[in-house]
Amino acid sequence: MNNYIGQGISESTKEQLIKIRDENIAFFSKDAQSMRSGIKSTQLVINNLFKKKEKPSSINELKEFLKIQEFILLIQLVCLDTLCASGSYLDAKFEYQGIYSAKNLIITVNEGAKKLFHYSTYRDKSFWGKNVKEFMKKYSPESLEGYEKINTMLKKLEDGLDGFDWKSKRDLLVHYDNEPQKVYDLLIDLDIDIVSKQSILFIEILKEMRVYTYKLTNDFFENPVN
Repeated sequence: MNNYIGQGISESTKEQLIKIRDENIAFFSKDAQSMRSGIKSTQLVINNLFKKKEKPSSINELKEFLKIQEFILLIQLVCLDTLCASGSYLDAKFEYQGIYSAKNLIITVNEGAKKLFHYSTYRDKSFWGKNVKEFMKKYSPESLEGYEKINTMLKKLEDGLDGFDWKSKRDLLVHYDNEPQKVYDLLIDLDIDIVSKQSILFIEILKEMRVYTYKLTNDFFENPVN
């Protein structure tokens, strides 16, 4: 069987995936390189302030800024991983290649979501729900509307996954099972169109989150607390 390419998803979903992949992989690759350089620069400034024995408040504020930079880098990496996993599905020539790519897509989205903002039950303890919110209130309180807009998108993502039981699928796919037929049946029966549509929304959220957190880093310098 060598004509598997793109099977299991609608033409409109396929077109969206191709467009998002082609428009964003190169951009996010360069963006991540730039942020990594920015992180190195911030770390250097913090080290120099330590050597000069500057007041702790200045150093602590820069550490808060550094954490936001690292969060942006994580957004970029998760977005790249998601784009590549969806692209691998689109390029699959054989059935199991497609199945394996869908498996990686589910794992990437689930683990990326948990690390960045988690699901609603635990969101207040996530970096997005706690650290980004506190940083916004301190350095960019006028950005609250943008923060809530992204939270609305997160709710839409969760609502779209309702009934799909993303987590239990992820657990089976990562840890396999004592009964491998369960894993095989799960893979064969996956609704890749649902997985793809939710991945598209996930990528759109990451793009919005990237823009928003970049704005916060700009506001940090424009609105100093001290």
